[in-house]
Amino acid sequence: MRLDELLRIAALVAFATLVYWPSLGVPFAFDDLPNIVLNPHVQPSSLSDLWQALDARPGRDDRPLAMLSFALNYLWGGLDPTSYHAVNITIHACNGVLLYLLLKGLAAAPRSPHGLRGQAVAFAFAGALLWLVHPVNTQAVTYIVQRMTSLAATCYLIAMLLFVLYRSGRLTRAAAGIGVVLAFAAGLATKPHVITLPAALLLIDIAFFRGVARVHVYGLAAAAALAALFGALFAVDFLAHLFQAPPHRDFSGYERVLTQGRVVLHYLSLLAWPDASRLQVDYDIAVSRSLLAPPATAVAWAALAGITLAAIAGMRRFVWPAFGWLFFCIALSVESSFVLLEMAFEHRIYLPATLLIAALLAPLHASVRGTRARSVLALGVLVLAAALSLQTLERNGAWRDLGGLWRSDLARGAQPFRAALNGAIGLALQGRADEALALLSKAPPSSKRSERGRVAQLRGEILFMLGRHAEALEAFREALSQYPGWTRAVYSAAQCLIALDRREDAQQIATQLAERVPDAVFSAILDAELALDRGQAQEAERRLLMYLAEHARGGVTGRNLARMHLARVQRALGRDAEAAEQYRKIVRDDPKNWGAWASLYHMLQAGGDGAQAAQVRRYLEQHNVDLSAWAPSRGSAVTPGQPTPQ
Repeated sequence: MRLDELLRIAALVAFATLVYWPSLGVPFAFDDLPNIVLNPHVQPSSLSDLWQALDARPGRDDRPLAMLSFALNYLWGGLDPTSYHAVNITIHACNGVLLYLLLKGLAAAPRSPHGLRGQAVAFAFAGALLWLVHPVNTQAVTYIVQRMTSLAATCYLIAMLLFVLYRSGRLTRAAAGIGVVLAFAAGLATKPHVITLPAALLLIDIAFFRGVARVHVYGLAAAAALAALFGALFAVDFLAHLFQAPPHRDFSGYERVLTQGRVVLHYLSLLAWPDASRLQVDYDIAVSRSLLAPPATAVAWAALAGITLAAIAGMRRFVWPAFGWLFFCIALSVESSFVLLEMAFEHRIYLPATLLIAALLAPLHASVRGTRARSVLALGVLVLAAALSLQTLERNGAWRDLGGLWRSDLARGAQPFRAALNGAIGLALQGRADEALALLSKAPPSSKRSERGRVAQLRGEILFMLGRHAEALEAFREALSQYPGWTRAVYSAAQCLIALDRREDAQQIATQLAERVPDAVFSAILDAELALDRGQAQEAERRLLMYLAEHARGGVTGRNLARMHLARVQRALGRDAEAAEQYRKIVRDDPKNWGAWASLYHMLQAGGDGAQAAQVRRYLEQHNVDLSAWAPSRGSAVTPGQPTPQ
């Protein structure tokens, strides 16, 4: 590889690092919590425990490779999100390099335009760069759990690159075959939509290579048919809801397919005009009930069908635009089908956009003649890359404040329930209770019991933080009316009863909780709180230490919750040094536990360690944390919005 190509690869890595540098400060968010923070299977104590990550996805076992990567991340840096983001950025940069190599190989393929071959390196760099810095990829890179998407794309790109090298005569059939099979298997173990890979390889063969032997056509067609069969088997559970919505969705599989026509056009608009103000975590898209409800449904599907037919008809004359569009459709097909996923997420076009963006650039590079014209084109690509980078930097900056992120998304038209709930959680975790309560009030009434229960529980936790214990108790009762026996709500209600001096009622709940879930962290904490309320601080400490000893290898979230209460007990015993050590253990395991940091700050300040206290204060202020929410005078037994194990 020539020096200029190595410099281009280094530039791609540098761009990826630069635009995603702000993401290193983004805390765990949303689905990161059940999949990573609350998942003891991806929190191994040693390498020998890694096997448990292979069956670690809550309620699912279809993404073991992604879960294994989270477990390795935990061995490296615990629950410090910075290390997880560093891995995500590395994967994204590697994908940019793989895309560069793939585009360079396709540009030199027999059916690629002759004018593009002399510009293969410049074209490949431009296509990889613009995709790499495009802000629509932010969700797939910055949202930690979406490593499933970016890592699956790595496997997909490796398989396509190996196939192109083989068809170009630069790799033996055996080496390419083994590599493609391994990459395909790894991709399927990362995210199921990789099942479309055989169809993508067949498309590459038809679009770019001549003299395809029948064995290639038949072999790839058979692989594509086999993939389709496995896809149908995977989707068998969803077929039951093809025409009837399940309880957890307000749309059927058929209605989802109808809606996806409008969703795909929206994805294309984001690729074409990716202003950061248009990007949202979640989109409020009305469900299409028929082709004419709303009428835009028929228009969207007619447009998509027209583009697809034009691409098929124009494959020989306009190979790159046709190929880019057909690849986009293939790569997006699973997540835009009748499978009952949520309607729209930006990360779903991470892989489909890889070749579509480049396909639109190819005619420009193929038609440009002369050194000056090529220099102007290269400068234009760099200017566009700079503009896209600024939007990506802005979006990554917004992710650093999860409460603010959801508030801005709500103002832009995001799905109201999700935006209000998650925004309130983010604000509550920062101790900004009044703002959280105000945002939560914007959550629209829901017909789903699960959603009503979640809103009531969070409202109760925020009210408890504000010292409004009677109102909080009513909120927890409402949560229990939606979810009878919900351990977290039962525990929270008991804490309210203690605060309201209704100790006998709280003790009765504690007894029932101990009988039903004796091993739960909530049982240990409630026992300790009641003992502390009776003035038996040493008994409270004994109970929490016993729980920590019994769960030394359990989930880190349960241990940290117990440590928070243990520190509270040790402060009551006058053992401030030991309490401070508990807070330090918590923030070592979970660097974004603002409650522990704020409590540590107050202890350092009270103990006269002004220098360290000032450092902690600056750190918390950078993350918009309200220190007064965890002041000793407002000590809370319920951590608002803090996800806790059931």
